[in-house]
Amino acid sequence: MTSPSKSIDGVKYMLATRVSKHKWHMLKSPLILDTMADQISGQFITTMSYNQALSDKKIQPMTFAIIKLSVNASKADRKGILAEMNLHENVEDLSPVCVYGVLNREAIMDARSILHDKLIELKCPCMSTKLVNLNISHNKGMFVSIQGSRETSESNILYSVTLPYFTCPA
Repeated sequence: MTSPSKSIDGVKYMLATRVSKHKWHMLKSPLILDTMADQISGQFITTMSYNQALSDKKIQPMTFAIIKLSVNASKADRKGILAEMNLHENVEDLSPVCVYGVLNREAIMDARSILHDKLIELKCPCMSTKLVNLNISHNKGMFVSIQGSRETSESNILYSVTLPYFTCPA
């Protein structure tokens, strides 16, 4: 197990997201990485790094990809990868994509329902989180948290997707 860092062996891992059929976007900050045996794991450690509000009006699927980049990758390199991703419907087979997952509408609705009931039961201004599994394959995994926060009234619950986490072979 290594100490957490933003790169391992000259490589950093970046989060790319796409809502519905819109274009892919890559976050500017790399994920915090750790290794154990032959696995790499990465995550953001605060909700300030990634926090996507979920609209009450139209819930759309969200797609996530973890992109493996050289620590020396330029802005042009990143733009080139995004351009390639935007040309393909199925990006999971593209070489820089090491983990891919989709948060579908049903998973969002289920998590919101669970969070709603939990927050109403607590009867106070508070926050609760539900971990959602996006991708489990042989040696890979991706999770995000759906978070609900409530002020004093039942009707004022805000939901967001935050804290992505991944594992993949080193």
